[in-house]
Amino acid sequence: MIVLLGLILVTLFRGSKSFKTLIDIERCGPVDWTILTAFIILACTISFFAVRLISMQSELKFKYNRHVCKSDIKYTRGMKIKLVSLGFFSGILASALGLGGGVMYNPIFLSLGVAPKVAAATGMHLIRYSTLSASIGYLVFGTLDLRYGAFLAVLTVIGAILGIVFVNRLVKKLGRQSPIVMILCFVLLFCAVLIPSYGLTTLMDDVNDGHAELWAMGDIC
Repeated sequence: MIVLLGLILVTLFRGSKSFKTLIDIERCGPVDWTILTAFIILACTISFFAVRLISMQSELKFKYNRHVCKSDIKYTRGMKIKLVSLGFFSGILASALGLGGGVMYNPIFLSLGVAPKVAAATGMHLIRYSTLSASIGYLVFGTLDLRYGAFLAVLTVIGAILGIVFVNRLVKKLGRQSPIVMILCFVLLFCAVLIPSYGLTTLMDDVNDGHAELWAMGDIC
């Protein structure tokens, strides 16, 4: 919750290309970079203590053999470094390429032996923080279409419920979780084809209209 609150405040204070900053600071100015640096330090500190806490809980769980599952991750030193590194670079790639966090995190969890259901649920949990902070920012600055958002939210909830019911029944009927893996693979393949195609089409339209250069680098600010 602390990281979520910090992310929301950073979004409101810094603003973006879509809406102005709440406290009227210069984009990429000293105050802007100070806010961003402070949030990064806060997030790293909380992540450090969170990893230590989870490691201690995992050790106790395996030591006393309480509620241990085959897919549980053992938080060894190497595994902790691997998780932190994968999470860091996955976040960078997801932001740079415009991919949803679940598209990056789900394959990582599956490769680590996490159960497909747990991997899918954890991926959804991770992306809600950035989504919620961005939504609040757009809402505060009046750039969020509430009726359109509410319409999509209702459809999303209905689709999520139907999807969970369908997958649970399918897994129960077949006696294995491979359908979840197959669905995730299909989604990843679909995103891998659709997102670059859409980005290339948009880029070529901008180049033809004279709004962008094909090999030009964008401004970080």
